[in-house]
Amino acid sequence: MAPEAEIAVVIYDYIRKEYLLSAVRSIAAQTLPRDRFELVVSKNFDDPLIDRELERSGAITIHDEDPRFTRCWHRAINASRAPIVTFLDDDDEYEPDRLERILETMREKPDVGYYRNRVRTIDGGGQPIPPERWRSAEQDKELDALGPLYIAPEDKTRLLELARRRNRIWPSFNVGTIAIRRELLDGELGRIYEDIRLTMDMFLFVAGVLSPRAMYVDNRRLTRYRYAPKARYRLFSGNSHRTISQLGDVMEDYRMLSALAARHGRSDLAKWLSRESEYSERLFRDATLLEQVTAGAERSEVTRLSKEYLRFLLQTSPDRAFRPDVWKTWAYAFAYLCAPTTTRRFAEVRFGSGGPF
Repeated sequence: MAPEAEIAVVIYDYIRKEYLLSAVRSIAAQTLPRDRFELVVSKNFDDPLIDRELERSGAITIHDEDPRFTRCWHRAINASRAPIVTFLDDDDEYEPDRLERILETMREKPDVGYYRNRVRTIDGGGQPIPPERWRSAEQDKELDALGPLYIAPEDKTRLLELARRRNRIWPSFNVGTIAIRRELLDGELGRIYEDIRLTMDMFLFVAGVLSPRAMYVDNRRLTRYRYAPKARYRLFSGNSHRTISQLGDVMEDYRMLSALAARHGRSDLAKWLSRESEYSERLFRDATLLEQVTAGAERSEVTRLSKEYLRFLLQTSPDRAFRPDVWKTWAYAFAYLCAPTTTRRFAEVRFGSGGPF
């Protein structure tokens, strides 16, 4: 490590390798001099071409077989020493001046502990996707009018309110947009880090809100976010068992973070995270029930899951119990109880034999 290093870049790559060199090259192309940043790459595979380029780039390389990627992120962070840490998913890229802009912001505003910038969206081949096709999290429309946001320690409730508005900002979207001071990950946060399953970006955001430092949401688009079926694993694609398991993991992450926020006296953040947990649980229960119909489960099991799902909705969001998206699930469950063979065949045609999503 160069003694002058001011910021560490951490990349994590599990199995997927086709975009990793593009990510590393975008870091090598930074306008910030190389001796001012560290590069740590955690991966679970060996590849001669990739390994040679990582060696040329001066990266610290960690071979980590742990499938829980938050634990891999944590170990990679611990392998670096710079006072500021930023991140990059293996299929995303940086704009050439991203690191320089982060350090510039934190130098001008030394009380800032959490930084986040906006994204530009690219396709699988690295070509720009037109902005009109971007999803709301990629657009961050509110920042078009507000410009960059400096959030003082006593004003963090405002950021949570902006994150709930219709044309909301997304202050925790995508780990590759986030930079954080290392000190914010000490103490209790550092101890629970490895218990987080999937929501690395939300964990870092919560660390920023709970810290005594200010936060900064940059309106510049300094991260290239790759949106392509082969590049990004989505909750509603791929193997349904893994998908449903991940929905459950997200639900538990939000519960854990909500409890953490409550212990730190941030009831506003705790309520926000609790709502996110309830939303994830609704998706989890919905997907589990549909999966059991598709798999031809015992009718007693479908009945049990239906009752539990209805009880959950009536306790948390009774208005949703009568929404069309929920009644779709009830319709499949009721039809299955009456005519299991026919309903299962119809569900397989609709969802595929691998499950509902």
